[in-house]
Amino acid sequence: MAPFIDRRGGAQAAFPLTGQGLEGYTGSSCNVAMSTYAIIKTGGKQYRVAPGDVLDVERFTEHEPGDTIDIDEVLLVNQDGDVTIGAPYIEGARVIVKIEHEGKAKKIIVFKYKPKVRYRRKKGHRQRFARIIIEGIELGATPKAEATKEA
Repeated sequence: MAPFIDRRGGAQAAFPLTGQGLEGYTGSSCNVAMSTYAIIKTGGKQYRVAPGDVLDVERFTEHEPGDTIDIDEVLLVNQDGDVTIGAPYIEGARVIVKIEHEGKAKKIIVFKYKPKVRYRRKKGHRQRFARIIIEGIELGATPKAEATKEA
């Protein structure tokens, strides 16, 4: 099929709406299927992480900068196209992270105001965060591997 031009001026590949999806497509937006990544939950939020990623998450109160910790709340793991989905988490899977440093985010201003009654309250807030480096993703023992060991 011929590409079409979208509103931003870039060329996009056109796919027929037959429900076949993006099988065989090797564009840059589909390369995520061939890499290793995981979806983890920490601080009440979900993050897509891959080895070597650096991201800011909610601060870990029980750990110090420089500590290496394991996050075992892994929702999904993709290893070169082999996807494992948890219900809700994958047993035995863990993501190994190192806490690089902790800090505070940019200050936000909370301003409460009620008209006609001279009610004004101004308050600032800086959210604390931890910058982490993803060192590795371990899936652990898979059910297929355990069945092979028992036989």
